[in-house]
Amino acid sequence: GLSAYNANFKKILALEAKDLMTKDVIVAYEEEDVEDVATVMLERHLKMVPVVKEDKVVGVLSRSDIMKLISAGE
Repeated sequence: GLSAYNANFKKILALEAKDLMTKDVIVAYEEEDVEDVATVMLERHLKMVPVVKEDKVVGVLSRSDIMKLISAGE
């Protein structure tokens, strides 16, 4: 019931990000073709991937970013 929900919610709030994060992250490299990244995203059912340059995250590429590009006719 509601009390169990509240108890679970409090447990979740007490966690740290490292307790819930995905550790084997699939990334895209800044120079990678969008088509290749989109293929991986579809195959792995990913909504977004971090984009890295020299082992540092420089952005995020999302499905909506790709859809905006397609709808713009680019």
